[in-house]
Amino acid sequence: MKKRMPHRRSAYLSLIATLLLLVALPFLYIGIQTTHEFLTRATGTKAAIIVDTTNLLEPIQPSWNSFAQGGEEQKNMLKPVSSKIAELSPRYIRIDHIYDHHRVVRRTASGTLEFDFKAVDDIVASILNTGAKPFFALSYMPQAIAQSDILSVPRDWNEWALVVQRTIERYSGKDGINLSDVQYEVWNEPDLFGNWKYAGNKNYLTLYEFAVKGAQNAQNVNEFKIGGPATTQLYKNWIVAFADYVTQNKLRLDFISWHRYTTDPTQFAKRCPAANYL
Repeated sequence: MKKRMPHRRSAYLSLIATLLLLVALPFLYIGIQTTHEFLTRATGTKAAIIVDTTNLLEPIQPSWNSFAQGGEEQKNMLKPVSSKIAELSPRYIRIDHIYDHHRVVRRTASGTLEFDFKAVDDIVASILNTGAKPFFALSYMPQAIAQSDILSVPRDWNEWALVVQRTIERYSGKDGINLSDVQYEVWNEPDLFGNWKYAGNKNYLTLYEFAVKGAQNAQNVNEFKIGGPATTQLYKNWIVAFADYVTQNKLRLDFISWHRYTTDPTQFAKRCPAANYL
């Protein structure tokens, strides 16, 4: 019996190997077939693509003709890339933080206000070098006139009106930079930055009203536009309250603005018709 054991073991191992091979064959076949299909697709075949340039479908509406500088940095972020941006032929470039980052407004020892737009002028020059015009977010509250911080109400609403007036005279004024069709947006996301409301003590409607008064006081200026409220979304309650207040008080309003955080430009197009029904 002991002499026959190796033969039985050998036969047993052969049987196991045969069974394993039979089990593995279908998987081996599938693997070979999948590899063949993958390699066949990877090689590809030439496609005959024909573009008929004489057949006009519809005009392309570029979504890239207006940009936002953002103002996340105090330095002029546009200057190093202005030539690249120019290749996109932008119409407007929006900038904010113009008052708090660049110390446009200072209060003298006698209590009067002084204005220094040199730093903002440099950014505007970069915008003009791209072929675009500036779109100003009139933000945030200059520390020189703020009741507390840059997100607070001013100590004197008439001083806020004066800041807006001097800004418009600087860039839209015929004695200033002398630009036409500049757009001025009152504040940036008031529902987020400063927790402004459309009622109560910290009222965006008051902020807008005095900004418009400043715009009306601007002397010897070219055509420009002013609007708001630049909220973080198209909030119906905000827009309705804003539009009602503007209408009741006969305030100038050239555009209504809001923001939309998305990487899909079509989302903006979908929201625009909704504003018509508010």
